Amino acid sequence: MGYDLAVLYKFPQLACERRLVSFFLLILGLVTGGFSSSGAVAFVDQEGKVLNVIGSLESNNGVVDLKWKNGEEGAKLPVILEQATHPDFSDAFVRYEGTDSGAYLTGLSEGDYFFRLKLSGGEEWSNPLAYTVKFIGRGQLFVLLAAGLIVSVMTFGAILKGMAEGREEAQS
Repeated sequence: MGYDLAVLYKFPQLACERRLVSFFLLILGLVTGGFSSSGAVAFVDQEGKVLNVIGSLESNNGVVDLKWKNGEEGAKLPVILEQATHPDFSDAFVRYEGTDSGAYLTGLSEGDYFFRLKLSGGEEWSNPLAYTVKFIGRGQLFVLLAAGLIVSVMTFGAILKGMAEGREEAQS
């Protein structure tokens, strides 16, 4: 799911810095006239609506499904999608260039990612889209693996017990 977002760089352990970044984004939105995308290209949700959300979307499996609007209905204008790991896009690289209206990105490692769009040849970028990739914690992983092991052993034990009881009945 893709959204038109103002960047909120997530500092999971430092709530104070998160508030400072939120304040900065609020000021930036007021100075620039709001958080909506003013260009002809914008991130959209599955229904095609441009959404303005302050925050970061999360992925728990390293997969990000981006959707965007690139022109009027039926017109597919070429776009450039940039990806970065810094909210100021200082390390940005072109992830996609073409006329598609979305991109399905896989294999992202844990961390924060920022995406933005612009029409090819254009100068104005869309509002950035922030994604945080965070996999399941090891503690939770081991609890789930242990539960799966217990269920498997109990199932195997029930099968063996049923086989043994079936043989006893057959011999009687």
